[in-house]
Amino acid sequence: MKKLLITSGFLLLTPFANAQPPSYDFVQIGVQSSEYADLSDFDLFGYEFRASKTLSNRFFIEGSYAFSDDDYNDFTMDNNIWKVSIGYIQKLSSSTVIDYQLGYGNVEIKLKNDVESFGSDADYVSLESNIRHKFTHDLEGYAGLEFQNWNAGSDQKAYHLGLSYDWMVVNLGVEYTKFSDSEIFRLFMRYEF
Repeated sequence: MKKLLITSGFLLLTPFANAQPPSYDFVQIGVQSSEYADLSDFDLFGYEFRASKTLSNRFFIEGSYAFSDDDYNDFTMDNNIWKVSIGYIQKLSSSTVIDYQLGYGNVEIKLKNDVESFGSDADYVSLESNIRHKFTHDLEGYAGLEFQNWNAGSDQKAYHLGLSYDWMVVNLGVEYTKFSDSEIFRLFMRYEF
């Protein structure tokens, strides 16, 4: 029901949007706060870098890398995440698109103190789809769903919600992602080319 309401809300606002569709040519830097349910004592803070480039008017590639850390009870937790994807863009209207992505990524977690260090990492394959809509020339919103098949540990699903505003030569935005066992809140600055 929530998915239907979000999608309907985006589509109802279509007549008010500018004719320019969302861009898949950008570089982005952001700060993020994240937390894992099994390691809730750690409130991770870090940075994320993302870039996307269209290969034609229908296909694009995207890559991201994020790192964050926190200290608790003499332990430091490091979290590194990267993903590369290839995607297809389906145009619904002059201001609304849906993308479909096939990705490959890795999540690495390390815990260490002055005496010992341990950690784990896992590769995953992901299927993701996002709807992006330009409410006005300057304001864009998006929502998505992602499924991750992990080579170790439990498979994950994620919900993505975001909003960005075109401010002078960059876009300023906020994004929230909820995974099965973690969540990420991100503020970002994006340059579209």
